[in-house]
Amino acid sequence: MTYDLCFALYNSSQWLTACVEAIAAVNYDCRKIALYFADNASQDDSLAAAYALAEKYRDVFREIRVLPQKENLGFGSASNAAARAGNGDFVFFCNVDTEIDPDAFQNLDRAIEQAPVDFGAFELRQFPYEHPKYYDPVTLETSWCSGACFVLRREVFEKTGGFDESIFMYAEDVDLSWHIRALGYKLMYVPSAVIHHYAYRTAGEEKPTQLAGSVAGNLVLRYKYGDGQDLHSWKKLYRLVEERIENNEQTHAVFHKQMARIQAHKEAYREFQKNVVCPSRFRPSFLEFDYEFAKQGAFYESHFPAGQPDITVIIRTYRRPELLRMTLESLCNQTYRHFKVLVVEDGENPVSESAVRAFQDRLDLEYIPACASLGRCRAGNVGLEKATTEYVCFLDDDDYFFADHLEVMACLIEENPDCSFFAAGSVEGLCEADPDDLTKFVYREKRNHSGDLRLVDFFSRNPVPIQAVLFRRSLFLEYGGFDETLDALEDWDLWMRYLTHASFACADKATSIYKVPADQKLFAQRDRFIGQYRAQVFEKMASYKGVVTAQDVYGLLWRPDETSGKTFWTDEEKAQEMEKLRAAAKEIRASSTWRATLPLRLLPHIVRGIVGLLGGIVLIVLRFFSVVFEKGADGVNWCLDAVKNLCNRVGPPAPNPDKATEEELSRFIQLSRRSLCWKLIHRGRR
Repeated sequence: MTYDLCFALYNSSQWLTACVEAIAAVNYDCRKIALYFADNASQDDSLAAAYALAEKYRDVFREIRVLPQKENLGFGSASNAAARAGNGDFVFFCNVDTEIDPDAFQNLDRAIEQAPVDFGAFELRQFPYEHPKYYDPVTLETSWCSGACFVLRREVFEKTGGFDESIFMYAEDVDLSWHIRALGYKLMYVPSAVIHHYAYRTAGEEKPTQLAGSVAGNLVLRYKYGDGQDLHSWKKLYRLVEERIENNEQTHAVFHKQMARIQAHKEAYREFQKNVVCPSRFRPSFLEFDYEFAKQGAFYESHFPAGQPDITVIIRTYRRPELLRMTLESLCNQTYRHFKVLVVEDGENPVSESAVRAFQDRLDLEYIPACASLGRCRAGNVGLEKATTEYVCFLDDDDYFFADHLEVMACLIEENPDCSFFAAGSVEGLCEADPDDLTKFVYREKRNHSGDLRLVDFFSRNPVPIQAVLFRRSLFLEYGGFDETLDALEDWDLWMRYLTHASFACADKATSIYKVPADQKLFAQRDRFIGQYRAQVFEKMASYKGVVTAQDVYGLLWRPDETSGKTFWTDEEKAQEMEKLRAAAKEIRASSTWRATLPLRLLPHIVRGIVGLLGGIVLIVLRFFSVVFEKGADGVNWCLDAVKNLCNRVGPPAPNPDKATEEELSRFIQLSRRSLCWKLIHRGRR
C-alpha cells in the first residue's frame, strides 16, 4: 500500500518540523509514503520551511513536494491540489498541527486489509482529545470522518473529486464523507491508528472562525442533502447564535464572507442534490448544528497507560450465540490488549461453544458452560471464582465496549493506586430490535450517563450499568460476590457493599453502550420487574455505610451550574416530572369538554394534513427549479407554519402520553392552555 499525505498550509511554520519528523520516524517503509504540501499564500515562513524540509527528506520518502497556491481559497481547495499531485493507492488528508504515532501506518494497513471492499474511507483516532461522535463499537462504522486525519481510496477520491471547494473551512469533511456514502461506500473508524492533533490550546476552546464556519457549513449541507424544511430549520437555529456571530468582529466578517460564497454556489448545490443525492438511498440526519450523537467526554485527555494491569472480562450469556459474537467483536477492537475473557453460559443445554471458538485466535478466551440453570447472579459468581487476574469487570452479551474502554480503565488503575473500584461514563441506547433476529436492531435514541460520580450517587441510585465498572478481585474474595437471591439490582447491591470498604475513581467519558427497550410498554415491563427487588435491596442498605458530606446530600436535590446558574435535576426528579406531565396530558384528553370539542379541532387538522401534503409536493417540484427554490420554499414553509399555528390556536393534536417525550408533552400542555378548546373546557366547568 502507498499513501499520499496531503497537507494544506496557512501560516503553519511552527508545526511543520515536528509533523514531518514524526512521519519520518514511523515503523513503516517510508518509501511507500509521499508528502504534498499545498501552501495557501502564507504570510509567515511556511513556504520556506516546507521547501527546506523537502530538501532534507527528499531521499527518505517516495516523494516530497511543495505546491504554492496563488491565493488562500480554503482548506478543501489546497487539500485537493495536494491530492491531485500524487498517485498513491490511498489519499491521506492530514492537518499539519499533528504528529503521527509510530505504529499508525501498520495499524491502518491491517484495518484496510481486513475491511470489506465497500469501506471507502478510514479515520484515525485523535489524541489527546478523541472526536466524541458515536461510532459502531462492533463494526467500527462511522457516519463521517474528521478532515484532520482520514484516508480514502484513490478511486474514491477520483469519483468524488475530493472536498467541495466552495466550502472555505469547517463542514467540508462532513460533506465529503456524505458524498462518499451517497456513492454507496461506508466509512470506518480505526482507533488503533493514533495521531496527536494540537487543535486546542485549552479544553473546550471555541475559535471565532470555528463558530462562523460551522454555522455556514451546516447551511451548505442542508442545501446539498436536505430539503426545504431543513433550510427553514437552519434559519431558526441561526437566530439562536446570531448575537454571538454579530457581536464578534472577526466572526462576523468570516461568516458573511462564507454566506456570500454560498449565495454564489446555491445552484450548484441543488444540481448536486438532484444528480448525486436523490438517486441514492442516502438520507443523513441534521442534529441542529451537529451531524451525529456526541458521546460524553469530548475533552477527556486520552493517553496510553505506562503499565499493563491484567484484567478479566466476564461475559454472562444464555443461549444467544449471535448476540455473543457481536459482543466478542467489540472486545477484539480494544486498544488495550492485556486482558482475558471468560464466557459463562447459563442453562442446561449450552449452544455458544462454536461462537466462542471462532474468536480463540483473536482473544485470550475461556468458555465455561454451566450445563445447569444457575441464574444470572450465580453465573456471575462462577466467573469471579474462575478469574485469576488482579482486576475484573463484566460485559453482558448484548452490550458493547467502545474501543478505548479497557484503555481508560487501565489508566484509572495506574493513576489511582490506592483505589480498588473504578467507573466510567456510558451511553444508554433506547433500542428497537427484530424479535425474530436480535442482531437486527436500531437505536431510536442515545443518552449519555456521566462518569463524574460521588459516593452519595451510589447510595441514592444505581448510577452506572454493570459494564461501566471494574474492580480488584480481592474485593470479591473478601466481601463476596452477587447476592444470588436477587434477579435484578444485583450489580447495585454489589457496588454499595464494595464501596463501604474501598476507595474509587471515575473517568467522565462514555466508554460503553448498553441497551434498554425503546418501546414504552416493554420499558415499563422491565421497570416493574426490577422494582420487585427494590424492597430487598433497601433492607440491605442499612448495613452499607460510608462518609458523605452535607453538600453531597443536598446536591442530590439541587446543584448550581457553574456557567449559567441553572439547576440540575436528579434522575428520580426527572421521572417524577414526567409522571406529572403525563398525568396533566391525560387529564386534558380525558375531560368531557375536550372530547366534545373534537369536531372543532378535527376540521383544521384535516386542512393541515391536506396543506402539508400539497406543500411537500410543491417542495419536491421546486427542487428541479433551483433558481426559485429558496424563495418558493420559504413561501411554502411560511404557509405550513401559519396553518400549524392556526390549528394549535384551536386545539393542538394530542400526543400519546405514554410514548411522547418530555418536550412533546410540555408543548401540548402549554398550547392546550392557550387554545380555544381549553377556554371552552373551563367555561364548561364553570
